[in-house]
Amino acid sequence: MQILETTPDSVQMAALQQAGLPIEDLDNDVPRRWWQAVAEDGWLGLIALERHGTIGLLRSLLVRAEARRSGSGRALVGTVERAAREAGCDALFLLTTDADGYFARLGYAPVERAAVPEAVRATAQFSRLCPASATVLRKPLPA
Repeated sequence: MQILETTPDSVQMAALQQAGLPIEDLDNDVPRRWWQAVAEDGWLGLIALERHGTIGLLRSLLVRAEARRSGSGRALVGTVERAAREAGCDALFLLTTDADGYFARLGYAPVERAAVPEAVRATAQFSRLCPASATVLRKPLPA
């Protein structure tokens, strides 16, 4: 397995949408980087990082069903964490409706919505695309 920087293609965008991940705002001008996990037989997973000053927003982690438990999700999250740290981010945030247990095992902890920095609260994902019931998680990124 390799992790490669990418631009999602139409198949990957359709997979994100089919998985219930918001894609309506992915054509805006927010600084966003994408990576994919790939193997000989194709792509295994996808993830994105949005930067909002010194805060990162982890977006769109998707691991294809047949690739789950392969370590590709953990590798993709690790890639985003390294890239965010290198870009000067001191914390990563994410919203999830069903993966809080997975991210807790990777060191992410729930935070109250009121404690989320304004830069993240102003994003389309936070303010209108994810339901208010979504869990907000944070992970500090020490230098």
